[in-house]
Amino acid sequence: MRINTNKAIFLLAAGSAATTKQVSAFAVRGVGIGLTRLGGSMEPSLPVVQQQHQTRLFMNFMKDIFSSPQVTSKDDILAAFKNPKAVVIDVRSPGEITSKVDAKNWINVPGTPFDCPDLAPENASKLLPDKTAPVILYCASGKRSQKAADILKEQNYEQVFNAGGIGSLDYLPIKSA
Repeated sequence: MRINTNKAIFLLAAGSAATTKQVSAFAVRGVGIGLTRLGGSMEPSLPVVQQQHQTRLFMNFMKDIFSSPQVTSKDDILAAFKNPKAVVIDVRSPGEITSKVDAKNWINVPGTPFDCPDLAPENASKLLPDKTAPVILYCASGKRSQKAADILKEQNYEQVFNAGGIGSLDYLPIKSA
């Protein structure tokens, strides 16, 4: 699995007491940051400013994992779907696809809740050259399509719609893969 380098990976280790959690190690942007044991507890070996930055990264990482996807309304998706320039992107892995939205401009761009490398700027401009065309994204639950939608919005695509999970798309034409 590829991880977006803007996100942090945190490895947590539970302490000996049930209510105590101690950080044993964490890495940010591929750079290992060591922790030293002082007085029986784990203390970060970072200046306060870096500790605050790491805390913000951790909170954003946790928000990404546990937040609910922002699914676009059914009416907005139907209106976008009727546009002949609309592109429908399935963010599931190829092995998950047993059925799909039946659309002229359907693309499979596998992603994760953390990243969608095929929608990086250098790739997205080739897949989606028209930044004004509606882009409808879906996956199995809505998490991966939310990440893909966020990535496209950061690249100034104007009409990006997260349709959520394929199980809730009964208002769009679905066909077997």
